[in-house]
Amino acid sequence: MGPKDTYKYILIYKGELIRCDVTTDLVRRQNEHLERYSGCIVEKVGRKTTRRGALKWKSKQNLGA
Repeated sequence: MGPKDTYKYILIYKGELIRCDVTTDLVRRQNEHLERYSGCIVEKVGRKTTRRGALKWKSKQNLGA
């Protein structure tokens, strides 16, 4: 089992859920999304987890790449 260093998050833009993804740096990723989607909301889902666990969660979602 790897370190629990990965966040799961959703990206909401103009009231719509447009992405489910993972990152190790939530603040950096939010700033990157804000450059493209002004006014978007990045919402953390749960606690930090392993990269493997986060990617498993992501693969079960209907959105995101």
